[in-house]
Amino acid sequence: MKRESQDIVAAIQSASGTQGSLRAERNNVFSDRLCKVFGAFAKFNAAVAVFVLVWIAADVPVSIARAQTTAPQGIVEPAQANNSQPATGGEKEVRPRRIEEISPEIFYLENEAGSLVPVPGFRYRDFVELLRVREGLPPLPQAPDAVLERLDVRCSLEQKRAETSVVLSVQQSRPGWVRVPLALGAMVISESPRYQGQGRMLVDVEDSQRAYQVWLEGKSDTLHEITLKGFFPVDGAASRSELSIDLPRATASFFELTIPESAPSVVVRPEFLAPRIEKREEGGSRIVLVGQSGPTTIVWGPPESGSQNIDALPQAISEMVVRIDGRSAVTEASFSLTQLPATRTRLEVALPANALLRRIKPPSMLVETKGSVSHPIAVIDLVRTRDASAQMTLECESPVDPTGKLLLESLGFEISGIPAWRQWGRMSVYVEGDWQVDWDGTGRNRQADPPASTRREGFVAAFEYDSQPASLPLRVRPRGSRVVMEPEYRVDVGATRISLNARLRTAIRGAAVSQLSIALEGWEVDDVGPAGLIDQSRVSLEDGMLEIPFMQPISGDFEIEIRGGRSIEREETRLKISLPEPLADLVSPAVLLVSSASDIELSPDPDASHNLVRTSQNAQERDRMVGSSLSYRQEGPRGGFEATRRFLTRRVNTTLSARIVVDPSTLLVEEVIRLNVSHVPLETLELIVPVSVLESEAFEVLQDDIPLTPPAAPTMDESSETIRWKAPLPRPILGAGEIRIRYEISTPELPVRTTVAEDVALVLPAKEGPDSIALVVQSQGSIAVELRGDAWKRELGGSGDGSRSWLSSKSETVVPLALVAQAPGELGQTVIEASLFETQLSKNRREDSFFYRFSSPAKSVMLRIPLSIDAESLEVTLDGNAMSSVLDESRRLSIDLAEVSPRREHFLAIRVNQPRGKWLIDIARIEPPSFEGRVSVRRFYFELSLEPGEHLFIGPSRWTNHQRWTWNGALFERSSDVTQKSILEWIGGQSEVRSPTSPHRLTYSGVGPSETTSVVVLPTWLMVLIISGAVLAVGLGLVYLPQIRSVWFVLGGLAVCILSGVIWPNAAPLLIQAALPGIFLSLLSQWLRGRVTGVRVVESRSGAFGSIGVGSSTREVGREQIVISASTTSREHGSNLSSSRSAS
Repeated sequence: MKRESQDIVAAIQSASGTQGSLRAERNNVFSDRLCKVFGAFAKFNAAVAVFVLVWIAADVPVSIARAQTTAPQGIVEPAQANNSQPATGGEKEVRPRRIEEISPEIFYLENEAGSLVPVPGFRYRDFVELLRVREGLPPLPQAPDAVLERLDVRCSLEQKRAETSVVLSVQQSRPGWVRVPLALGAMVISESPRYQGQGRMLVDVEDSQRAYQVWLEGKSDTLHEITLKGFFPVDGAASRSELSIDLPRATASFFELTIPESAPSVVVRPEFLAPRIEKREEGGSRIVLVGQSGPTTIVWGPPESGSQNIDALPQAISEMVVRIDGRSAVTEASFSLTQLPATRTRLEVALPANALLRRIKPPSMLVETKGSVSHPIAVIDLVRTRDASAQMTLECESPVDPTGKLLLESLGFEISGIPAWRQWGRMSVYVEGDWQVDWDGTGRNRQADPPASTRREGFVAAFEYDSQPASLPLRVRPRGSRVVMEPEYRVDVGATRISLNARLRTAIRGAAVSQLSIALEGWEVDDVGPAGLIDQSRVSLEDGMLEIPFMQPISGDFEIEIRGGRSIEREETRLKISLPEPLADLVSPAVLLVSSASDIELSPDPDASHNLVRTSQNAQERDRMVGSSLSYRQEGPRGGFEATRRFLTRRVNTTLSARIVVDPSTLLVEEVIRLNVSHVPLETLELIVPVSVLESEAFEVLQDDIPLTPPAAPTMDESSETIRWKAPLPRPILGAGEIRIRYEISTPELPVRTTVAEDVALVLPAKEGPDSIALVVQSQGSIAVELRGDAWKRELGGSGDGSRSWLSSKSETVVPLALVAQAPGELGQTVIEASLFETQLSKNRREDSFFYRFSSPAKSVMLRIPLSIDAESLEVTLDGNAMSSVLDESRRLSIDLAEVSPRREHFLAIRVNQPRGKWLIDIARIEPPSFEGRVSVRRFYFELSLEPGEHLFIGPSRWTNHQRWTWNGALFERSSDVTQKSILEWIGGQSEVRSPTSPHRLTYSGVGPSETTSVVVLPTWLMVLIISGAVLAVGLGLVYLPQIRSVWFVLGGLAVCILSGVIWPNAAPLLIQAALPGIFLSLLSQWLRGRVTGVRVVESRSGAFGSIGVGSSTREVGREQIVISASTTSREHGSNLSSSRSAS
């Protein structure tokens, strides 16, 4: 025990002796650890910044590369689609999303009213086909399945045949199997066809045309290349050789024939372009044809034979016209024959099958007819001219099967003795009557345009053929009728009747029709029109079927209008309306417009209605409908509409505007009552008229300048001060209407400079009081007028005639006027109705603008310019005109007014642009120019515009603040509650006032003359530094100065803050936001102190660190302090001390 007591005493003495050194050491430890914490925090921030920069640098090129190499979503590149491989390794296979169209496809078509009507499932091609049917045009041409883009034919003459190589390039336009005709009928293929491309290929023979065709299978936009090798026979004689070849039509074609002759004479028929003859180095020649197609004959011979001898082959060119009337077909064929041999004057012409030769026009003559019915032949003698030509015209007649089962052969007319490839021509087909002609493909012929001389009514088509034999079977059938209707129904629901007005836009194509039928169940028909088209005497309605006969069979476009309706009970609330159903080949979706009387409300039942879709109405339709209206589109047969009906009562909204003109003798009152009547028309007007107004001789009530006269004497109201005045309206009001009232009362006697109260009674509607009253008061002469009380709110702005405006949101019965008669000398004072001061502080400049709207009877006004305004930068404008800005010695500015009028208003603008001080704390002095003399100032506004990095610290002290605090998502900011537009309207100088460019706009206002004031502007960083620095100083004091950590000090500080917020509530949010960094740093310092110190200090009950609790296990040892360090040695001493205490 003694040893332990000695250890305790030694520890206490050591602690007492080293207390000062331990305190200094503790402060050093705190400083070191604080530096380490801030250093670690800075290193952490630097590491994060480096990581972010590295990540951005690594990610941007990858993103750019991905954006350049990745196809848009939903689109697959061809290379990826064809050569796609599964993902390997860590790569994830990305499958593009397919974009599919959602059915049905919807198009919008415009109806008669001009509105767009959606037509689901109705393709644009269907619309075009219907349009062509209506116009009587043939069907639309379709894009080919495949296109022969390139044809390359190379022939080499060997003995009596031409060895040939044909290369074809075909572009496929749709997927699947497609057929491409190749012609080349006389070619003998000697090798298997070769194919290059992504697909399959088959070559076979077309029996009907005795030519080759190729079948190709592949995807869209696939390019195929086919190579054929074989030979063509060559007809040879001593003086010439001839090669006949049928070339397919291609976008680009090339033909080359190699012959042994060195300089041959060449003739090509038909000749599109002149052949090109090239001499070969190894001997012989090369004949090149570019763009040649169809049956082609190439004739060549030695150079001494000449082209005339080679080309001495006869040819026949025909022009045929076929007229079909349903019973027979008459063909008129005209032939132009050239290069006829001298010995050839008689020809045999093969007529079309079943054709009968009716006549031959001179000078040709018929010798005989022979052959069979299916193959008739006419022998004809020609008259040959000197140029070896002749003309021949035949007229044949062929029977027609009206059922369309037997075909009519329209071509033929092959002439013997003339090579088949030397016979070509054109045929035009005409139809007379209600018949139509069809054909199953054109074969080797091609459809072309007819000559202008033969185009007339009934034309169907024209065809051309290039060689014989030529054939084009036609099918003749009766022309059918196609009826297309576009209905529009208008249903009007009244109290006891439902009216129907149906308009049917009808288009009949083909044969004319004699009547139309419409299912009209549940309706009565009143009239069917138009009268000149419909046979009214034969219109019938039986068993819900309406038969509409025409005066005569009709076709084309016209419109039918049906008017009808049905009766209903007034008490009936449930309505069921069935729509008409036209019987036609095609009925477009009908438009249904349902309207009701103005006092009836319809509530549609969408569940009970069927095959109807609600649509929106355009403005034109809404204007034509009276009352409520509904618009629907019928989407199926047997459409029906069901709704609930309810009767409405009249509703009237009223607003009143009044104008009072005050002069020394009379008070003229003009009122305009604007009525908005709903549901039931207003037929009678009832007013509450004061007795004093009714006694006025000038009292009158007008509607559209028509005076209203009550039929009976007005009745006295219960108050005995007003009278109920009732009169019928010349025009009942439904919707908007106006009633004008005018009357006069005497002005009371007004002593000079004495205020007299005068209540002007208003005429008001009896039942529905006005929602608001707008009042304009205009004074004339020497009378000044004001309004008494707070019921009327003064509106900003004014007019040049001296009138002012007030507004009341309640129905006021009187206007409380305060009239003052001014002395004659007071009429010459200047009245400033509105003033606007603007100060814009930029980085280096200050711009001040002063605007005044005033009236003055003087010829000039004098302004005193304060010393704070730079006279050299002064700009003055009056009513938009530049004025002199020269000041006199007393810094006064004289403004000459343009006109001398006691009620003439002027707009004065003064602008100053001067340098801004460069102090951190900017104290801007606001001192507007002042008018000299007798001046009356009503109200002024002040606007201050700041840079984004500045804040108003102290504003004008005696002016009204118009700012409010709003949350912008991060902080609170000040914004003006008075808009720039309202101030411009109030000042009345929109063209002169320039809107501030800075978004930080602060607004103040005042009444009466403006006083000189100052504002204090601080940069944001300086304000934060001052406020947060003060807060941080207080916070650090609370942390490190225990003497000020008392309840009274804290309560006093809180009281000062609360009192400051009460005195300056507008600046409180700004100061709180500026103090946030200081508050944060104070809390951070408190936390760091607790983390860094790590020392527990125990003092005596009277020490600065507080007293020892009663329940604590720590014992007080005199008044000495015990410090137990956190080090290892201290812990050992503490452990020994605890052990000794436990032992004791």
